[in-house]
Amino acid sequence: MVENYLKLLQQDLQFYQEAIKEVSVDMVQDGFSQYPIFVASLFDYEMGELVLDAKEYERSFSIYASYAEQLQEKGIIAADKMPFFKQNFKSPKEHACILLLTNEVQQFIFFPFNQRKKER
Repeated sequence: MVENYLKLLQQDLQFYQEAIKEVSVDMVQDGFSQYPIFVASLFDYEMGELVLDAKEYERSFSIYASYAEQLQEKGIIAADKMPFFKQNFKSPKEHACILLLTNEVQQFIFFPFNQRKKER
């Protein structure tokens, strides 16, 4: 089950990666957060701002822009785990931090922006 979600997510991220990278870089450059996180969800999710709607792009996952501090406020990242999370956070210029959310899976993934884009 998890592997199926990860395959679908990888396809969508390859399609979305340029837009995600642009938002990620903007969030950091504008001083909004050094830790941008993108929530990938199969269902409508009120976490962050919708930046890529699956229905509009005929994809599986919608992408919401968020950040580590917001996820800590919501209790998704425990306050005592935040230093570890920040220490292990990859460069937002090179990787997207993705929080995969489905009914069965809640998992952080780092997706490298240099993935080749494949058509469906």
